[in-house]
Amino acid sequence: MPQVPSNGPFSEDGYWWWDGAQWRPAFSADRKWRFDGTTWQRVGGVAWRWAPVWQVLCAAIWCLGLAVWMPITVPLFNTDPASVPGSLFVLILGTPTVAGLALGYAIGRTAPLYWVWIFAAPATLAQLFGYVQGMLEAPQPGGAEDIAAGAGVGILFVPVSAALLGLLWAGAGVAHWLRLARGLRRGTAVMTGADE
Repeated sequence: MPQVPSNGPFSEDGYWWWDGAQWRPAFSADRKWRFDGTTWQRVGGVAWRWAPVWQVLCAAIWCLGLAVWMPITVPLFNTDPASVPGSLFVLILGTPTVAGLALGYAIGRTAPLYWVWIFAAPATLAQLFGYVQGMLEAPQPGGAEDIAAGAGVGILFVPVSAALLGLLWAGAGVAHWLRLARGLRRGTAVMTGADE
């Protein structure tokens, strides 16, 4: 007979509970009730949980990188995009992309998923701030850079926020599903007696 797991009656992710013989769901199908070990309790909402400090620092560095990234790239591509070497182009676009996916993955592994929304908001503002800085540093005839910067913020707000959210959600989704799969695999192994 399978033994009670050493980490207590609940799985590491909290989605399963050990009844002494097998793993059972800790939540009802509609997610409105949760089993606390003795009775079913109504779930009143999402309990607030802070992200780890290292994640907040990584998010701050990512936001700072996005703010600095735009003023560097806008003048570079305003001159002649064809003159930019392919490896530099990949580096310029790849670095913030990989950083966003990695931050999203870290959120999905160790923090509640609502932190994706929280981290995406300052990242969007940092990206748009960098865009305005980049436009103002690239003078145009008649001072058109002021108009371009203002119009660009309005035009780019939705695509930029969608792109940054997409990066974070892609990374977080992979981590979240891997964590769920690991919990299911562990529950199946215990049910079949493989953990004995």
